Amino acid sequence: MASDDVLCSALARSEDVFGRLGAAAGCSRDDAKRLVYMKIYSLGAVGKGSASFERAFAEGFGASLRWLKAQAERAARPGGSGFVSTLGGRLRKLAIGAGAPTDRARQLASALVQGSLADILKRAAVIAMRQLADLPLSSDSGGRSSPARLVLLVHDE
Repeated sequence: MASDDVLCSALARSEDVFGRLGAAAGCSRDDAKRLVYMKIYSLGAVGKGSASFERAFAEGFGASLRWLKAQAERAARPGGSGFVSTLGGRLRKLAIGAGAPTDRARQLASALVQGSLADILKRAAVIAMRQLADLPLSSDSGGRSSPARLVLLVHDE
């Protein structure tokens, strides 16, 4: 997905990509977001919207969807490994041939998208913990300072 120049550029500008897509397609931000996730998690097999949505989706997320489809094809190819790799290099075995095509697509998208997001979040947490260790949080009753630390990290879709 990192090769999706349109999407990466919008995110670098902190643009609300769902809001932009909804405005271009004539629907609400929430509806646009739902349709995007339906398309990504089904590799485009479901979630067909209006012609204006399809056009806006192709412009805003088309490269990402093509990348996901290429990953699916590579994993399912005869002689292929049946594995996909997250951005952090973790491998996930796909249940090729099991379940409906939309189930396999959802499994692939989840492994790549959510798995890669988890990799990024874990890496950010390690960096944050190192930086927090150098910052005094507070002094206890004896006047000793204790370092700031990360107490809880939750990754949820």
